[in-house]
Amino acid sequence: MRYKTIADFGAYTVIEPTEPVTKIQTINICRKPVQMNRTQHKQISHKSRKKVEKELNHSAYMTTAVTFFFIVGMVAWWVAVGY
Repeated sequence: MRYKTIADFGAYTVIEPTEPVTKIQTINICRKPVQMNRTQHKQISHKSRKKVEKELNHSAYMTTAVTFFFIVGMVAWWVAVGY
């Protein structure tokens, strides 16, 4: 089977057959997951869980503060200009 190169992206190349295709072959490009020890997995997930909880708490506090200051600003604007 002969192919014509359409585009070259370095890591992979897009090709087009120049002859009629009689059979289509599929290529499995999925990577198999890397196996790790259960103790190592627990340590990694425990550390990342603490980090994720810390980030979620920080974003929740920021959202609450922004909402509070926005409402206070709206009330102050209403009292100063609109009342």
